[in-house]
Amino acid sequence: MIRVLRRLPAIALVIFATGFVTIIVLAGQGRGFWGFLQEIPGGDKLGHVGLVGTLALLLNLTLRNRRFGPPFLWLQIGSGLVAFVMTLEEASQLLLPARSPDLLDWLANLTGAALGQCISSMIPLIRSRRGVEKLPRID
Repeated sequence: MIRVLRRLPAIALVIFATGFVTIIVLAGQGRGFWGFLQEIPGGDKLGHVGLVGTLALLLNLTLRNRRFGPPFLWLQIGSGLVAFVMTLEEASQLLLPARSPDLLDWLANLTGAALGQCISSMIPLIRSRRGVEKLPRID
C-alpha cells in the first residue's frame, strides 16, 4: 500500500500528461473541444494556467520538490522543465498553420508553472502543521 502511495504522483502525472499532450495535438490539427472556454472572459488564459499549473504541480511532487539555482532564486526542477517545454511549444506555433503564437498564452503558461511550484512548496508545510508524518522511503 505504501508503494502505491509513493507512486501516486507519478501515476497521476502520466495520466494527466497523456491528456495534456492529446489536447496540444488536437489543437495543432485545428480540432478542439474547448470552445466553451471562449465564452468565459479570459477563459482561454485560465485554461492555460490550470493545465500547466497542474502539470507543474504533479511533476514537482513526482520529483519530490527537487530544486536548482541559487538559494535566493531557487526553481523546482519540475516547474523549470514545464516552463521550458511550454516555451518551446508556444514558439513552435510559428511553424504550424493551424496555430498562432500568443504572448499572453505564454505568460499564462509561465504563471501556471509558478502556481504549480507555489502549491507543491506549500504541501510539506501543510502536512507538517497537521502532524502528518512522511511516508517511509522505499527504494
